[in-house]
Amino acid sequence: MNFKSMEEFWPFYMKQHSKPATRRWHFAGTLSSILCLIYAVLFNWWFVFLVPLVGYGMAWYSHFYVEGRKHSCDFWSSSLVPFVRLQDVWVNAHRSDG
Repeated sequence: MNFKSMEEFWPFYMKQHSKPATRRWHFAGTLSSILCLIYAVLFNWWFVFLVPLVGYGMAWYSHFYVEGRKHSCDFWSSSLVPFVRLQDVWVNAHRSDG
């Protein structure tokens, strides 16, 4: 698939992340990656190598075992743009207005 814009890619991306458990694994992977990066900067720079392993590892786990298919790799799915947008969707879906 060759998507030319984020707007063209977004519906496909949402279909690939349709299950709430997939989105939770992605969120956990991102949070873990951020924590590894902070730890690397503050204490031990070798932990910087864990950042992509932890983040992508949890995301790929969710695609294989939760969604039951392989992760799609292309420009848009490898960038942070759809991921940040997905986190916004996830957070807003769990926000209480009461």
